[in-house]
Amino acid sequence: MKLPLKKIIILVIVSLSCIFAYQIYWLTGLYRTQLKDTEIRIMDCMVTADIREMMARVDSLRQGVMEDTIDKNKSVTTITRESTTQNETHSDTLLQNGNWQNFSDYLRRALHSGVDELTEASILIFDSLLSDQLRKYDLYQPHKVEFVQYLDSTVFYHLNTEGNQALQEGKDTVHLQYEDTIIVSYSTPGYQPSAKAKQYAYIADMQKMVQYRITMERPISKVLKNMTGILATSFFILLILAFAFIYLIRTLIKMRTLEEMKSDFTNNITHELKTPIAVAYAANDALLNFDQNSNPQKTKHYLQICQEQLERLSGLVEQILSISLERRKTMTLKKEHIVIKEVVEKLMEQYRLKTDQNLDITYEESDAGLTVYADRIHFFNMLSNLIDNAIKYSPENLIVKIKAFKQSNTINIEVTDHGIGIAPDKQALIFERFYRVPHGNLHDVKGYGLGLYYVKCLMEKHEGFVRLQSAEGKGSTFILIFQET
Repeated sequence: MKLPLKKIIILVIVSLSCIFAYQIYWLTGLYRTQLKDTEIRIMDCMVTADIREMMARVDSLRQGVMEDTIDKNKSVTTITRESTTQNETHSDTLLQNGNWQNFSDYLRRALHSGVDELTEASILIFDSLLSDQLRKYDLYQPHKVEFVQYLDSTVFYHLNTEGNQALQEGKDTVHLQYEDTIIVSYSTPGYQPSAKAKQYAYIADMQKMVQYRITMERPISKVLKNMTGILATSFFILLILAFAFIYLIRTLIKMRTLEEMKSDFTNNITHELKTPIAVAYAANDALLNFDQNSNPQKTKHYLQICQEQLERLSGLVEQILSISLERRKTMTLKKEHIVIKEVVEKLMEQYRLKTDQNLDITYEESDAGLTVYADRIHFFNMLSNLIDNAIKYSPENLIVKIKAFKQSNTINIEVTDHGIGIAPDKQALIFERFYRVPHGNLHDVKGYGLGLYYVKCLMEKHEGFVRLQSAEGKGSTFILIFQET
């Protein structure tokens, strides 16, 4: 079954994009929530600083002369009552317009109206207390403090409503355009608000329409710092997902390539199997349909044809079975001590008879009677594959040298040819299943890309390995390395 690779890749990319988009959406929402909560905390710091500043003024008043204190307390009572009466009127307006926040805010503002009649608010004390509160929550930044008074009560109440609603929704209220009068202001030395600075304001005295506001840079860096763990975790998760999806796509591409290679192998091997069968069938048919006793020479010729084709057919089947066997984890090797020279001499004799051209194949060994501990059948097949490749890819100089020698704790067997060689960028691929080095001028070289793969797998099962030394145009040397026992 062919894999719908394009559809799978598109589905994977869409899925990954959706996950990325949702993660970004979630992080953006979390950032806005954190920023909104931080700015509400700044407003709370302003309210706390305001209350403490009023308490400081009340404590200062208590230290005055008793008579003055009594008179002033009377004044406070009178003013407070008047302020309460006026504020009740304002409160009706606030309730009708839906601008009432809570009862505690109303009491604080009413108290503000009374205390401000006795003594003026100190912007320096307010700023000092505000800075302490901001430092307590690690929110301190250079800032500008202003006490502002409005002249139009309608505009003032509308400003209060719009500012509070904007704060609750996390919107910027820096550029609300209303005419006001700055009573007094103070800035952190050297601080100049940037274009992105934000104003945080609240109503201090409703009777006199006084607003306290500070201007400072938005606490973006603080919010991002608090989100460092979440951002790092999210990035790590996205990185893992991206790696997993990329790995999945690469695996699918490899599977698709392997599927195509298997299909090509099936087509080629079917064709190759049909050829010897057809030739052997024709030779056998000829033997059956003429008088074999009258022409012994011709009979022998047909029998030789049958023998050659059956050997070829047997070799193809054996190669397929070998590839199948090496994949089984339960495959067992019948190891024994094998004299290398005996196996190599048999192979040399077979290839001299098999090759039509003049083949110069030699063998030498460093020590007489060198042996390897291996499975005889697979050892024979591995050497046969290497010699066969050396002959196939040596179109002009059929010179093959086989050498066996000891090195440290290993027995090495080299098979060297003087053929076309292998390019450096292809050398890492030739041991892959079904891979064949493309040679534009050697279309007649038959094969399935299984021989070297078989050699590599069987050497691993023998607890050894195979190496390649090659230069394009100068030939190749394959080295079988066995552990000495």
